[in-house]
Amino acid sequence: MPYATGETPKVGDRVENEAGQAGTVKGLEFDQGNYELSIKWDEGVFGIRYSITEEFRLITRGQG
Repeated sequence: MPYATGETPKVGDRVENEAGQAGTVKGLEFDQGNYELSIKWDEGVFGIRYSITEEFRLITRGQG
């Protein structure tokens, strides 16, 4: 499932959620047709297993 902006997730991507919180994709798994993201948010919190990538908007493409 791509981001709301249509791109396929990649490690290193800078993303923003619907609430405007920004972070960097640190891990990525593909499970049963869905991407699961691990994101390090800019305020230092590390979140894992975000499976609804549609709620994320790509800010900048990662190099990873």
